[in-house]
Amino acid sequence: MADIKPYNGTEPLHKLLKRARLFERKKQPNELCQTYLHISRYYSEREIDTDKAFEFAEKATELAELLNDDFLRVDCLYAKAVVERVVGNVAFALTLLQNALQILHRLEKTKKVMREQAGIFYRIATLFFKPEELKQRMFYLRKAYKLFKLLNNEQGIGFCYIVAANYYFRNKDYERAIKYNLQSTEIFTRSNDRTLIAGNKNNLGNIYMELQEFDKAAENLKVAIEYFDSNQHGKSMALMNLGDCYMQQGMMQEAKQFLNKAYLISRKGKLKYVLYSVLELQATWLHRQKRYKLLSEKQQEIIELKNEFFEKEKAKSQKELELRFELQEKDKEARMLKQRTAEMEAYTHKLEMINNELKTFAHVASHDLKEPLRGISSFVELLHRRTAGKLNDEEKEYLNYIHTNTQRMGNIIKDLLEYTQIEMGERSTNYVNVQEVVNHVSDILKAQPENINVSIHAEKLPSVRANQTEVERLLLNLIANGIKYNKSDKPEVRISAKREDGFYHFMVSDNGIGISKQYRKKVFEIFQRLHSRNEYSGTGIGLAISKKIVENHGGEIWVDANDGGGSVFHFTLPA
Repeated sequence: MADIKPYNGTEPLHKLLKRARLFERKKQPNELCQTYLHISRYYSEREIDTDKAFEFAEKATELAELLNDDFLRVDCLYAKAVVERVVGNVAFALTLLQNALQILHRLEKTKKVMREQAGIFYRIATLFFKPEELKQRMFYLRKAYKLFKLLNNEQGIGFCYIVAANYYFRNKDYERAIKYNLQSTEIFTRSNDRTLIAGNKNNLGNIYMELQEFDKAAENLKVAIEYFDSNQHGKSMALMNLGDCYMQQGMMQEAKQFLNKAYLISRKGKLKYVLYSVLELQATWLHRQKRYKLLSEKQQEIIELKNEFFEKEKAKSQKELELRFELQEKDKEARMLKQRTAEMEAYTHKLEMINNELKTFAHVASHDLKEPLRGISSFVELLHRRTAGKLNDEEKEYLNYIHTNTQRMGNIIKDLLEYTQIEMGERSTNYVNVQEVVNHVSDILKAQPENINVSIHAEKLPSVRANQTEVERLLLNLIANGIKYNKSDKPEVRISAKREDGFYHFMVSDNGIGISKQYRKKVFEIFQRLHSRNEYSGTGIGLAISKKIVENHGGEIWVDANDGGGSVFHFTLPA
């Protein structure tokens, strides 16, 4: 594994991109992730290109998730927080850093974890810079300071001094600002960290300029320029500040010299925010020198850069608005989905209750209806025996009529109960051998005396995933109908099947009386009869039950005419 040093702000972009390509080729995701983070920091801190900074922070996040590395996750959140801080979104930067703390809180409290926590506390402290935010700033700064002190981390302590110094500078407490800057400079001098020393010297230069102590300001700014070495961003800032320092003293030639150097470095390095500040100072210099033609050109350059910033901010604002709208729409959809889910759950619960009530009702109703019918049948039978030989033909016909209709009513109740059980009942499914079912049904039907001349032929039939009892009832209904509605001397029923798209397509054909085209859908409706009871017996529920069985298994059922006369009932069941 390559040694990846923390980003110090000095490495040029082309080297970082070259390193990223190398790690990508070598398939070293850990090193690639850290390099992406360095590139993100470069764009957010050097070029202030927040779109690019966020792009590389996102790339790093994807790799951190792939590696399932909590420390890399924390680094990614930190990088994103830096971007948000640059664009002024302090609240979101704070949220990201608090998320990083939550990750660290879950880990075992090692020195590495404590060091990471101290770094996050330090970064949170930098988010609070307004006078009214002193309490929050000092709270997190103390937490960071205590951890750095516990770890004996001098550099971390130095960073805490810098935060304190910057806070006091913003609030014009220059004495304390100088004190903490000097303390941090002393620490960074011991570690010989030239970049951090340069940063402190630049800050001291700004403080002394505010105090009108220009000699001390220039002295510190010259050291900053020297110590920034290859850090073009820092060097251009120090050169610009030194140019400003000389201009405030009226040393216009010296001011021009250092402002021009700052201009060249910031323009070459595409440090546009530094360049903008340099241009404004150069315009001030030209105005004081009454160089109005050059001033006009410089102001035009400022306007062009300002327009570029405006377009960039406009595009960014538009992107943020689109993102906010998208998030609002997603939030709205989530709320609606939650509401619909709750409504569906309530509706499902209500349906379950109704279903249970219907089951109970069907069972109780069938029992309560059967009881009086059994009573009627018993009394009719008793009356028939006691009046044997005493009734005339008309009175006997009345008794037979009562007996026949009570039997028919009993059959209707029995079929209705079966229909409701198929509609609402729970069913178990397994592989059913349809060939065996047809053989069993055939034996039942052929055992009846009136079916002595019936022929039932079944080709080699497959097994299906279904409920055994319901498949038996389905085939019994269809084969029995083929026999019942048949005027042939030799009623014949044939059953065959073929596989189609994950289903088996079954055909039950007969040589019976057939069904007219206009009634081929109607026959599957409950209580629908095409013939009088004097012609054919039945309750008118059998085919409705058959349809319900097939549909409950996810199949379809329909009827066509048989080419040789009669009907062909088609149905499909899962293979």
